[in-house]
Amino acid sequence: MMNRKRIRTRGFSLIEMTVVLVVLGLLLGGLLMPLAARIDIVHYNETRQKLALIKEAINGFVMVHGRFPCPASPAIASSAAGAGTENCSLGAGVVPWATLATPELDAWGGRFSYAVTASMQDEILANTVTPPTSCTTIPAAASFALCSTGSLTVNSTAGGSIALQVPAVVISHGKNGLGAYRDDGSQLSQAGASAAELQNSDGASPFVHGEAVQNGYDDFVEWISLNVLFNRMVSAGRLP
Repeated sequence: MMNRKRIRTRGFSLIEMTVVLVVLGLLLGGLLMPLAARIDIVHYNETRQKLALIKEAINGFVMVHGRFPCPASPAIASSAAGAGTENCSLGAGVVPWATLATPELDAWGGRFSYAVTASMQDEILANTVTPPTSCTTIPAAASFALCSTGSLTVNSTAGGSIALQVPAVVISHGKNGLGAYRDDGSQLSQAGASAAELQNSDGASPFVHGEAVQNGYDDFVEWISLNVLFNRMVSAGRLP
């Protein structure tokens, strides 16, 4: 009869299990960190694309109507009547997404804030639009003239102005969402917001533009260029 070797089995010791768990933890952590970074990049790119779409929609609205769209009320829930539509009694609020047929929310679930120069959102009344005193032609098809200027300013987080006499500004309040309005009409707390983020959430000029995530600041600020817009309006016959 053949001798059979006895196969002895034993479990992992406590030390071996601890080593395995530590190694697995390190590997998992190394995988999760790049994944989180990739998700952030996707959200940043998505939000920038939405901002570009909103800017084009605003320019298109001006081309058709001869004025800038008015803001929408930020405090109306998406499911309520009047959500996302213009309210011309406001100088600042959120992008009128229903009026413009643009996205309501950025990649983090915050509405896009929107401020506009009041004189450039006025309804057009034939021959009653009064341009600045330096203008010689009163436009009949626009609520502003070629020599009109915006009233908003965009500054840099590093100090100094980036853009002056801007007609309209659109803002995503970024990943931390501080000061942003949600689709239920509520505003996120501003506790812990940087000075620049506080300026971007009060609806008043000046606004602050900076690179994403800088000293806690992570807003995205875009503005309309009057030079580009005027060129399009002249070509379309909206301005002389």
